Amino acid sequence: MGLKRRGLTLIEMIITIAVLSIAVTMIVPSMNSTGVVRVQSALRTIASDIATAQTEAMAYQVRRGIWFGVVPMQASGETTFTSGNGYVVVEPTGSELTMATLRDYMLYLPEDRTRPYARRFDGDSAFGGAVIAGATFDSGSALYFDELGGPLAALNGTTPGAGGVIRVEALKFGRIYEVRVEAMTGRVEIVRIEDEGDD
Repeated sequence: MGLKRRGLTLIEMIITIAVLSIAVTMIVPSMNSTGVVRVQSALRTIASDIATAQTEAMAYQVRRGIWFGVVPMQASGETTFTSGNGYVVVEPTGSELTMATLRDYMLYLPEDRTRPYARRFDGDSAFGGAVIAGATFDSGSALYFDELGGPLAALNGTTPGAGGVIRVEALKFGRIYEVRVEAMTGRVEIVRIEDEGDD
C-alpha cells in the first residue's frame, strides 16, 4: 500500500518561493520603465508637433505657432481655452494672440477635423504623468515660425527668434527633460537634465 502525498515538502516550498521572488524582481522594474516610456512618448509628441508646425509654415507659406500652457475646453458645444498642462497649435494671422482670440486661430487635428490641434497631458495615461513645467521663448510661452520655418522673436515681427526651451517634468519617475528649439533653424533636441535619486 502506497502513501498518498498531500501538499509540498518544505524544500519544494522554498524553491517555489525563490523562483517567484526572482520573477517578481524582474517584472517590477519593467513595469516602472513602462511609465518612463510613456513620458518619452509625451516628449516625442511635443517634438513631432513642433516639427509639423514648422513644416506646415514652410509648405503653406504662412506663420504657425504653438502656445504652451494653454488647453482647450468644451462648454455648450463651444471651444474655449484655459491655462493647463498642454499646448495648442495655431495659425496666427491676426495682430494679437490672446485667450479670447485663440479660437479664431486654432487649427484642427489632421486625423479629426472636429477637434482642435491641441495636446492635453493631464488625465492622459498615455503620457505617463508628464507635466509641461514651463516654456520660455522670445514671445513668452509661445513659439512662432515664419514662412521659411525659422523661429520668430514676435508674432508680427520679422526678427529671428533666439529659440527656447520647454521643460517637461516626470517627478513620479525622478526625471526632468528639456525640449530645446534652436535659433534660426528651429532644430529640436530633447535632453534629459536631471535624475533625482541617482548617484
